[in-house]
Amino acid sequence: MNRKNGYSDISLWRETCRKQKQRYYERTATYAPIPWTQEDLDLIVKHEKTDAELSRLTGHSVRAIQIKRSRLKSRLQMRREDVCLSCE
Repeated sequence: MNRKNGYSDISLWRETCRKQKQRYYERTATYAPIPWTQEDLDLIVKHEKTDAELSRLTGHSVRAIQIKRSRLKSRLQMRREDVCLSCE
């Protein structure tokens, strides 16, 4: 286990912890990840349904949907009302 006080650079400590968590997750994950389809992404960005409804439709957790929407919005740099991936 990493000890924070053993590192002179805090960013190096954070990166090391992140890598360890990723390795642990890869070894312990018991299910295959569900890929995001373009239809799923369109539904998430449009935000016409609740996250719980989207979760039932897509098979992803509510939290996964919220994170994905946040990441998509930051990439698109647009407000929710202006976004329509499948429009013309």
